Amino acid sequence: MKQAAVLDIGSNSIRYACGGVSDAGRFTLEPKRLATTKLAEGLTQTGLLGQAPIARTLEAIRGFAADATARGLPVFAYATSAVRDSANREELLSPVRALGIAVEVLPGADEARYAMLGATGGKAGLIDIGGGSTQVLQGGFSASWPIGCVRAGEYAQGAPTLAALRERVYAACAVSLMRFPAPGGEYVGVGGTITTLAALELGLRAYAPGRICEVTLSPTMLAARIESLYEMGAQARRAHPLLKDRYDTILPGACILEYVLKQARIALLPVSDRDGMEGYLMAKLGVI
Repeated sequence: MKQAAVLDIGSNSIRYACGGVSDAGRFTLEPKRLATTKLAEGLTQTGLLGQAPIARTLEAIRGFAADATARGLPVFAYATSAVRDSANREELLSPVRALGIAVEVLPGADEARYAMLGATGGKAGLIDIGGGSTQVLQGGFSASWPIGCVRAGEYAQGAPTLAALRERVYAACAVSLMRFPAPGGEYVGVGGTITTLAALELGLRAYAPGRICEVTLSPTMLAARIESLYEMGAQARRAHPLLKDRYDTILPGACILEYVLKQARIALLPVSDRDGMEGYLMAKLGVI
């Protein structure tokens, strides 16, 4: 069996997992481990990765790298929107390279393609809402836009009402999300915002990857969930086990999804826990 670790340096979370492909060609991935470091925090205003987010991210990466080293596994690492868009990315990438990990900074189109391969095998379209970017793929249409739940949260900061919060996120989306595929076609939703919303719909208090695919979101369900999340207030959201690391980004992320569903005229969105981590590692191991 050929085995390796995969490291996703995202804008909101750093994710890590080990997987492999058997001699018969069957790919498996262990449960994903996650550290929320909010790497994109402040990036919208400065164009730079902040020193505190860099420090948090390096601490998480060092822990994951130690695990891979102890298991004797190579690490395939990629970075997405926050690193891609920052002017000082080397302040993060250089210390990571010193750990013996080469990081591939993915263009938005490649980020979306790996997520689609991991989630659907290329058999359906994709909506992926991350911390710093949003990807939509369908047929020959592919777009990656520089707005995700962390950036949208900064745009919406201080909004006095839910209507104002929605308006600010929608306005930011309208600037970034300029075009959409033709109506129709099947999609799958991935990314922390979408999978967390799915877990909430199931009434979970602990994330269960195997159950996420049971959920199909609709605009009506999403609108009701946004209302309930807002009514909880920040303190109650932070106290919820599923939301303690997303209490300030889940609402802006949900509003991005609401905007995308409306603009792309999507009535139903099945959810998947499989995403770019599977797609990237499968590509590196020669499965796809």
